[in-house]
Amino acid sequence: MRYLSGSIDDREYGIPLSQVREVIAFPEISRIPNMPADFLGIMNLRESIIPVLDLRRKFGAPQILTHETAVIICSLERGQVGLVVDCIHGVCAPSEQDVRSLEHFGAEVLTSHPGLAVVAKEGRLVLIIDVALTLSASEAELEGMRKTLGQEKKSA
Repeated sequence: MRYLSGSIDDREYGIPLSQVREVIAFPEISRIPNMPADFLGIMNLRESIIPVLDLRRKFGAPQILTHETAVIICSLERGQVGLVVDCIHGVCAPSEQDVRSLEHFGAEVLTSHPGLAVVAKEGRLVLIIDVALTLSASEAELEGMRKTLGQEKKSA
């Protein structure tokens, strides 16, 4: 398993490369009123409108933007989504013995942290998150927004 490593609130997370399309600098974002706090708005990336979510807010930390803040563009079944992270570390390819399934930690961890696995890396633990599971709580809002954007695009 290879993953893209990044930090959120001084903790390291990984996203499987199979879900990552690209990484970009923090873009101009158009806000949409009455959306959840972790939903920052939408961005235009090469004529594609992409919803952007802040993983710091999603994980309960306050929003902080720095020169290292980046957006990971992820491809999901229903389209693309941008995830804001504090910084990107790089691509990691851990050995099989360094990867632990979350099943080892019990059902409570599995339901409160929608991840795929934990990687023991240089004395630290890296949670490998499944983007679709992490965003499942926001999926209804994203789907509603996609429908609204689709209708607006057709009428424009």
